[in-house]
Amino acid sequence: MNRLIAGLILLAIGLWGAATWWWFIWDVLKGLIVIMFFLTGLIMVGSGVKSVIQSTAEPVKSSSDKKN
Repeated sequence: MNRLIAGLILLAIGLWGAATWWWFIWDVLKGLIVIMFFLTGLIMVGSGVKSVIQSTAEPVKSSSDKKN
């Protein structure tokens, strides 16, 4: 029961804060979106470079694979 009451109080405070400081929440979300775009771009560039390197590398045949 204590958790329920504490949860309701925190929910009410969170809703009040979101309604009062909506501009601040919007600024934080915009900043997080920019950071997410940057990190996603880094990951995509890294995976693209990795796939280019793997596609250009030729497999090396060992001497036991060759039949005379």
